[in-house]
Amino acid sequence: DLKKAYSDLYHDDLLKVEIQKGVDAELAKQRTQGIRSNAQQIIVRTKDNTPKSFAEATQQIADSL
Repeated sequence: DLKKAYSDLYHDDLLKVEIQKGVDAELAKQRTQGIRSNAQQIIVRTKDNTPKSFAEATQQIADSL
């Protein structure tokens, strides 16, 4: 079975990828846990006035606290 052979050959690499996905998800969750506002929408914009991605905006807000 080719899937089993591939899995056996790259088991460590596949495991590292899955662990990294879990770590990244947990870090993203922890970054947003302490951010609260008083029900006002906050839009963070870049220098060229385009909205940032959620991760970038969250990081900027967390840094300002």
